[in-house]
Amino acid sequence: MKISFLIFIVITAFTCAARSQQNLPSPQVAPRTFKLESISAELKFVSQDYTSLSFDQISQFAKDPSQFTPIDLSDYHAGVISFKIVENGEVVFQSPTGPVDDNSIWSSITYNVNASFSMLNHKTNEYRTDRELQFGLFYQPWRYHQSPYVRIDTITSDSVHFNYAYYDEWTPMIGVQAAYFFRTNPDKWISAYAGAGFAIAASVHPQIAETFGVIAAKEVFDTTASSTFSSETFYLLSNTQNIFPAKPSVLLEGKIPLRVNFRISGKLSLFFQEEVVASKQIYFQDAPSFDIKISFAESVGLKLKV
Repeated sequence: MKISFLIFIVITAFTCAARSQQNLPSPQVAPRTFKLESISAELKFVSQDYTSLSFDQISQFAKDPSQFTPIDLSDYHAGVISFKIVENGEVVFQSPTGPVDDNSIWSSITYNVNASFSMLNHKTNEYRTDRELQFGLFYQPWRYHQSPYVRIDTITSDSVHFNYAYYDEWTPMIGVQAAYFFRTNPDKWISAYAGAGFAIAASVHPQIAETFGVIAAKEVFDTTASSTFSSETFYLLSNTQNIFPAKPSVLLEGKIPLRVNFRISGKLSLFFQEEVVASKQIYFQDAPSFDIKISFAESVGLKLKV
């Protein structure tokens, strides 16, 4: 009987202790200073207003300038021979270019992936809705400089030779970026952002190329009945392209972005962004240095709230 009574007392004590433990207030967990709010993917269209360089300047980007083919450029002029002949919708002849086509939209695109964070207001212990901190990675396939030369030789009265020598230096860049935004209410269907940011990138397998050759143009006369018609026929007499390793570099950027965000579903948004960018590319191993460049960039992207 005594043993049963003792067991009853022990069980009752444990039950009371468990109930009192349940009634205790839960410990307060301090909120984090930064909270992941969204991730985004972005295509940025960068205006690359490159400086026209001389051969002496652009050859300094090469790790070994002695690899260039010796060409006497003293009687060449700075410029590009760029034309194509189309017949029945097909290109039958096109003048050669260097490996960097600066007319292609893909040579001006930067690919970005970003993570955005809300910041804690330590006075109210709530997250700010009017500000956003953003960190990201980006890849830019082309950061380039060009130095084109041409010379026109008249062979006969009806035959001309176009001599060309193009030099292209291009540097794929991979880097990190950060930006601080002020914004209107992001839960609205339309919201606006403005801020400032910076980026730093390093070159990945930079290269430099020489492309040179000769195009012949000959005037041909066709006579039918009493009429004579003239036309030009083009021939590619020679074309050579050599690619060499170039010197490494880093890219520094400061930017002022302005953005409009359109919410297209509960968590998904489409945004458009305009940036004013100040950039400087710094080369190593005694390559030429350039002044800070001011350019404009336009972006389009998708943002997913997490």
